[in-house]
Amino acid sequence: AGRVAGARLLASLPAVRYGLCVVLALYAAMLGYAAAQPPAAPQYADLAAWLPAHHLAAGLSGYHQANIVTLESGGAITLRPVTASDGGVRAYTWNASTAWFDQVAHAATFLVLTGARVPGSAGGSDMTTSQAVATFGRPARTYRYRGYLILVWPRGENLLARLG
Repeated sequence: AGRVAGARLLASLPAVRYGLCVVLALYAAMLGYAAAQPPAAPQYADLAAWLPAHHLAAGLSGYHQANIVTLESGGAITLRPVTASDGGVRAYTWNASTAWFDQVAHAATFLVLTGARVPGSAGGSDMTTSQAVATFGRPARTYRYRGYLILVWPRGENLLARLG
């Protein structure tokens, strides 16, 4: 079998060589195309720009949005992570500082909820408006921006005081 297969392989060596060159050329073309594309905007950059434009600087959201938006804005916007719990909303303390939820030192006046189509919505997408209302009461305003639902309470209201 080795003599028969070896002879056939040697006979088809130029065809194999040309096929490998074609594959290499296609990979180079794909690499060139990908390198020529404009870079994608950072995740949640749209939300990080929208919030200060609406005078919203300190609030609550799911784990992913909280961390990324706070970092993306350089700390100008502080979102603290929360999660759904027993029909309400509670602080998400895994990988978070308890000082973030100190109602004397900090305040939060809004909550960002995400839709299923928003990238990285895990860790926050399970929260609902009814859970937010059960925990914080009725919001004063509601905004819809892309896949986000932003619930805003009056300025004097500190949502951190009502977290379970």
